[in-house]
Amino acid sequence: MYVDRDSLNPVIYFKKRFLNIYPMFWLAYIVAFFFIYWCSGAWAATQIPRIRLLLSFTGFDGLFLANGFLDFYILGEWFLGFIIIFYLLFPLLRKETIQHPVILSVITVLLYTVLNVQYLFKSWIPSTNIILRMPELLFGMYFMRYIKKVPWYVALTGLLVIILNSFLKPKFDHNIQTTYIGICLFLVLAFVSEIVFKYDIFRNIHSLIKYICKIPMRYSSCIML
Repeated sequence: MYVDRDSLNPVIYFKKRFLNIYPMFWLAYIVAFFFIYWCSGAWAATQIPRIRLLLSFTGFDGLFLANGFLDFYILGEWFLGFIIIFYLLFPLLRKETIQHPVILSVITVLLYTVLNVQYLFKSWIPSTNIILRMPELLFGMYFMRYIKKVPWYVALTGLLVIILNSFLKPKFDHNIQTTYIGICLFLVLAFVSEIVFKYDIFRNIHSLIKYICKIPMRYSSCIML
């Protein structure tokens, strides 16, 4: 949302997402596949239908394995499949964030509430369900579009929520806690970063962080491997 807040070319967007993920993921997968085969002398997953290799090809094998669906997963974690789904949805979410922000937020809150009260996807781990993670994702998008700056009292409130949650250790659903703790922590860090980078002593750190953030995501597959 930071990069595409003013305009979005779908062709360029999806091309960049594809090139940042799949070439290095496929390379890392092939290397890991042959390494495992070389170490063991055989491929252990002989009972799994070969059609499920499509899940590995598309990067969804980790997401499905995390939810009890046996496949040919080697590397990438469940979050790879999750973030691919989000990338596919992003152009639509961006459009609705700009054109119908209130309606989108209301629908998101309703779906989030319903699923937390009565979870319908019994075989799917809630934390890997993109609907239950949508409040965090949309919050980041709304922040970049409409907020951008964090007032001190908002950051202080977020910090108090984090502290109280740590000491009180509430017993209600951890998915709800993930949502509000994640948002509060983001607000605190965003506020701190605004203060920190006003001083010259932190300029070099700022430049280093910006450089690291520009390193393409395609290298992440190699790091995982």
